[in-house]
Amino acid sequence: ELIRYQDRLSQYFLVALLFIATASGISWYFIDPSAVFRVVVAVLIVACPCALALSAPFTLGNTMRTLGKTGLYLKNTSVVEALTTIDTIVLDKTGTLTMGQPELKEIVILRSGFLERDALAIAAALEAGQKHPLALSILRAVELENVTPVKLSNSVSNLLGKGLSSGSYRLGSADWLGLLQDGMNSSDGQYGQVYLADEQGVIASFVFLDAPRPGLENLLQAVKRKNIRVHLVSGDNTHTVAWWAKLVGIEDYRGACSPEDKFDYIERLQKDGRFVWAIGDGVNDAPLLARADVSVAVGAGAPLAAAGADAILTANSLEPLAKALTLADKTQTIIKQNLLWALVYNVLAIPAAMLGLVNPWIAGIGMSLSSLAVTLNAWRLRKA
Repeated sequence: ELIRYQDRLSQYFLVALLFIATASGISWYFIDPSAVFRVVVAVLIVACPCALALSAPFTLGNTMRTLGKTGLYLKNTSVVEALTTIDTIVLDKTGTLTMGQPELKEIVILRSGFLERDALAIAAALEAGQKHPLALSILRAVELENVTPVKLSNSVSNLLGKGLSSGSYRLGSADWLGLLQDGMNSSDGQYGQVYLADEQGVIASFVFLDAPRPGLENLLQAVKRKNIRVHLVSGDNTHTVAWWAKLVGIEDYRGACSPEDKFDYIERLQKDGRFVWAIGDGVNDAPLLARADVSVAVGAGAPLAAAGADAILTANSLEPLAKALTLADKTQTIIKQNLLWALVYNVLAIPAAMLGLVNPWIAGIGMSLSSLAVTLNAWRLRKA
């Protein structure tokens, strides 16, 4: 919005400048014809449309460079301005609020006749080639335990937000498998779980342990200072999501969400008049990121999520997101300062040149200093 306003202002300014220069030349023709050329040249030189033109893009460019050094890469400058108007943040859990590198903590056998190695071999066969954090954790465990995955007779189907299936085997959430979660979930919500089942029922439970992502506390403090509401929306079971929400102080949360549920969740917030910033990393988050007003994909996540996002976070920490909020506000302030300076300078300098009080060489110095002032003020963002 500021860039569009600046562009319109620059266009009007140029038209007005040509009119003023023409009017000055005509006036001085009747006052002192010998001064016409000097006055017209001084008016054209002393005016500084470049200060108006530079104020927004140069400032935004410095902000994008500064954020890029922290590991947050913006796809366009409009993201900076959008960050000053958001009032709601929607976070994914695994890979966003947490590190997304969960370790397989335990395999709980729920059917007699099966061993942990048997369950792990079936799960590994289902997860082969998958990039989800839980899949990678299972595949790492297979290598550590030197377990050979079983050979599946059918191809694997991936139902986003639910689980995997091949023939009679299914691996996924308790809700999708039609299991009663009471008594099956770990007593501590910090642990995520998926279940392995076949046509005869549940076989085993895989329990995973994850850790909060660095910089999360700083991000939550930054949004709290700006009175931004935080929502935690995840495909993990509600018990786990509730545990994490309570741990980090998030009041609004929802678990067991499919990609469609996440999309609908954002849509409802927007219908209530909320301006939403979404942050996620996995394939399941692609609809959420595409629907949000502003979106950030955690760079280690799925390419599909990154493709639909407005920015990509390559840093391991969420700290750059907190800095982005602060820099966005500072950027808006500096743009307004530069616009004000350019207007004040031109309002004072142009009438002086019209009155014949400014020589062309002095006008050149004044114009250069005006542009330099705008540039140096914007340069402060590089040191932020």
